[in-house]
Amino acid sequence: MEPREKYSPEFKEIVDRIPDNYSSVIVGSLSLFIALLIVFSIIIKVPDRVTAEVRVTSTQPPIVLKAQTQGKIRLLKKNLPCDCKAEEYIAVLENSADTEHVKLIKDNLYGIDVLADTFPSIPLWDSTLYLGNIEAAYFQFRQQRQYYDNLIHDSKYDYEIELYDRKLHNDSVNLRQLEYVLSNNLKQHEIRQKQFRTDSVLFRKGAILEAEYNQTYLDYLNSERQIASVRSEIFAKSQSLLDTQIHKESTIQEYEQLLDESKLTLLEAYHNLLTEIKNWENAYVFKTPEAGTVEFVNLISDASFVSAGEPVFDVIFNDNKYFGVALLPSAGGGSVKKGQKVNIKMDLYPYQEFGQLEGVVSNISLSSIDKNYLIYIDLPNGLTSSSGQEFIFAETMYGQAEVITENKRLISRIFNQIYKLLHPAKPAIVRDEQPDEERQTIQF
Repeated sequence: MEPREKYSPEFKEIVDRIPDNYSSVIVGSLSLFIALLIVFSIIIKVPDRVTAEVRVTSTQPPIVLKAQTQGKIRLLKKNLPCDCKAEEYIAVLENSADTEHVKLIKDNLYGIDVLADTFPSIPLWDSTLYLGNIEAAYFQFRQQRQYYDNLIHDSKYDYEIELYDRKLHNDSVNLRQLEYVLSNNLKQHEIRQKQFRTDSVLFRKGAILEAEYNQTYLDYLNSERQIASVRSEIFAKSQSLLDTQIHKESTIQEYEQLLDESKLTLLEAYHNLLTEIKNWENAYVFKTPEAGTVEFVNLISDASFVSAGEPVFDVIFNDNKYFGVALLPSAGGGSVKKGQKVNIKMDLYPYQEFGQLEGVVSNISLSSIDKNYLIYIDLPNGLTSSSGQEFIFAETMYGQAEVITENKRLISRIFNQIYKLLHPAKPAIVRDEQPDEERQTIQF
């Protein structure tokens, strides 16, 4: 039996036409390609990345203004969103107080020196004011301020003190005169005493008459009586001076005590008024705590009804600094270091269209949370993306962060992938030692 031919004559004819060196060319080209591929894979370096979930926030996160009580709302800012100043009223809930009157009292009284001698003139000070729950505190403050004004401008105590000063001056002059008279009387007494001693010697010797001796003795006794009388007047005048000084000091002390009590009562009434205004604002007023942009949370129109606790406005503060907080998995997280570049792809803004945010790792937490680490990312360009677009900050902005850890050679990455395919990681067996309700979870 003849052997069966494996190839047809046509195929053998084509094979016979191929040059002998063709296979050598193919093998050489393939070898050159592989060699170039190996060389370039050694030369070329590609960045290695570690991905993590990230949340972009700010140093002053947006706040939500909620209604503290229920009622109809009156919008003071019509065209929202808009920029508002700090402490600016946005809206007010319907209440018994006139908002303009309360603002007038607050603007004129806030931060002033209520103990000043002159008080600022307030429009509508003596007119009818509709202040609702603030009226009692307001009129108490006015009453205490009026009493304080009367006290500091009252001439009663000033007049009494002036009278005491005059009396002290006159008594001091009289006292000096009496002291001068006493000095002269003492000199006269000394002379009369000498005269009396001389006449006593002469009278015993019979050189003078008894009448002359008696007259000298009477003059001596009169001088002693005059000295005693002047000294008594000096004592009485000194006592009068002391009593006058005591009465003056008592009057001054009484006035200062009344003034101090009035100051304390006035300050108490003032701070009580400011507290009542603050309580009224907390209950009925929507205002911005700091300068920022205000926008609606819900669809609300003027004079619509809102419930207690209902979110009404969002306030996004100006001059914010933005940063990211990423939850870094422990697998491969050891290669992340401070100063490494981070690319953040936001969920709200697809990076193919809007670009991505560029950041730098600023800090890494030392402790882990469920085998994850927190890393903090600075955003030098803020919310400006790599394509130059400015992102509008929202209350919650999430995305994916790619941390560029190091540049690895391409051949190393290829062999790593081949190794992972040939040696797949075995799933770890985790014993659940705690019930589900006791497991720690992270809301990111």
